[in-house]
Amino acid sequence: MSPASFPPTRVLVGMSGGVDSTCAAALLLEAGLAVEGATLVVDDRGFAVAEEAAQIASQLGVPHHTLDVRDRFETLVARPFSEAYLQGKTPNPCVMCNPMLKFDSLLAQAERLGLDRVATGHYVAVGVHPATGRFCLSRSRSGMKDQSYFLYRLSQSQLARILFPLAHMDKPAVREMAARKGLVTTSGQSVSDRKDSQDICFIPDGDYRTYLQGRDAFGDNGKEGASGWILDVSGKQIGKHSGAWQFTVGQRKGFEVKTTERLYVLSKNTQSNTIVVGSIEEAMQQRVRLEDVVYSGWPQIPPGSRLQAKIRSVASPADCTAATIEGDGGEIEVVFDQPVFAPAPGQSCVLYDHEHIVAVGLIREEAL
Repeated sequence: MSPASFPPTRVLVGMSGGVDSTCAAALLLEAGLAVEGATLVVDDRGFAVAEEAAQIASQLGVPHHTLDVRDRFETLVARPFSEAYLQGKTPNPCVMCNPMLKFDSLLAQAERLGLDRVATGHYVAVGVHPATGRFCLSRSRSGMKDQSYFLYRLSQSQLARILFPLAHMDKPAVREMAARKGLVTTSGQSVSDRKDSQDICFIPDGDYRTYLQGRDAFGDNGKEGASGWILDVSGKQIGKHSGAWQFTVGQRKGFEVKTTERLYVLSKNTQSNTIVVGSIEEAMQQRVRLEDVVYSGWPQIPPGSRLQAKIRSVASPADCTAATIEGDGGEIEVVFDQPVFAPAPGQSCVLYDHEHIVAVGLIREEAL
C-alpha cells in the first residue's frame, strides 16, 4: 500500500466524517494496521465536523484527535486566497492547503503520536516514477473522481509517508462498503448516503463572492454594485460590470455589452476595476508560462519533452511540448499542440507523463 521501503503498521487517517475518509480508515483496519483518526478544524464550523468524525471513528473502534489549526489556516490559506483575487488571479486554495496545512499538520501529529504514516480518502495513487525513482502522484482509475490535480504540490518527503487506500476504487464501491459496515452519522443517517464535500471546504455553498465581500478584501471595488468598465481588446469601453474581482478568465455570463457577438473574459484588473472581453478565438492560447513550479516525478523538464497538461481540474489532459526555462527560476514553458481555452492566471497547470505527474506550476499573467 505504500512506495516506501518499510511497511507501515500504525497510520493516522485524516477523517472528515464523510464516506471517503471513513472507508479509507476501514480499509486500513481490514489490512491489519493500527489506525487512529484526526480532524482538522479550519474555522468555527469545523468543531461540529470533528464531533461527527469522532463519532464515526468510535464506531470503527479507533482513537480520534481534533486539531485546531484555525490560526494557521488564516495565515496560510484564507489570507493568500483573498490576496490572489485582489491581484486579479483565480486561485485554487485546495492546491496550497494540502501541502502547507492539511498534510503538514497530519504528518506532524503522526510524529507526535509515534505513528508511521498518514492516510486520507483522496482518489489518487502515489508511487515511484519508473524512469527517475522519484515519488510522484498518479491519476486514479476512478475517472472523474481523480484528485491528482489538487494534490500535486506534495513534497518528496511528504509523499514518502502518505497512503491513499482508495487509489483505484470508484465511488459506488466506496458507498457500498460504507453501507455494508452499517456506519451512521450522529443523526442516524447512513454514512454511505452522505453528500460529497464541496471543492472549497471553508466557503459555504461555494459562494466565494459573498465570502470575499465579508472579508472586505477589495475596499470600495468590492462593494455591492461597484461598477467598472468592460473593455474590448483595443481598450474601447463597450459596457459596464458590477466588480472586476467577481469575474474569471474564460467567463461568458455576468456582464452586458451592446453586441450580438458571444464574448468571454480575457483578463481583469481589480485595481482599475476593469475587465477585457473578446471572442472565443481571442480566448484561445497555445503557449503558457508556469511560475512557482513544483517538480514531482521529474527533477526538471528537458527541452522537447512530450507531455499532457491540464489547465483546470475539470479539463481533459491536452498534448503539449514543455521545457524548463534555464536561468528563470525553474519556470516552465508549455506549448500545446492545439490552442486551449482561456488559461487563467493563478490556476495550476499540471503536467503528466501518461498517468504520472512530473511537474506543475501556476499559470502566469503573460501569455507568450
